[in-house]
Amino acid sequence: MDLQPYLGFIPNDEETVVKAVPRGTVIAIYYDSKLKGDYRVRFRGGAPPGVASHDAMAVVAKYGAGALAVTGLLFLGFLRLRRFSQGSA
Repeated sequence: MDLQPYLGFIPNDEETVVKAVPRGTVIAIYYDSKLKGDYRVRFRGGAPPGVASHDAMAVVAKYGAGALAVTGLLFLGFLRLRRFSQGSA
């Protein structure tokens, strides 16, 4: 398994890995049965799927209400513009 994405460097030996990673650290890996050989067990992405979905939910909670308000204001603005252009014709 390639530990470079997790460590951020290429380890030269096992002692380097033991010094870089504290005891009890969990490295998220995922088994992909469609692949062959060593590529079946891989470190995937920067975060496990549960953490990534929680981060995405936090982004939606942070910016979702503002985006909805801006969209509503644009919609109302376009309705007024339409009404104004129909009234002057």
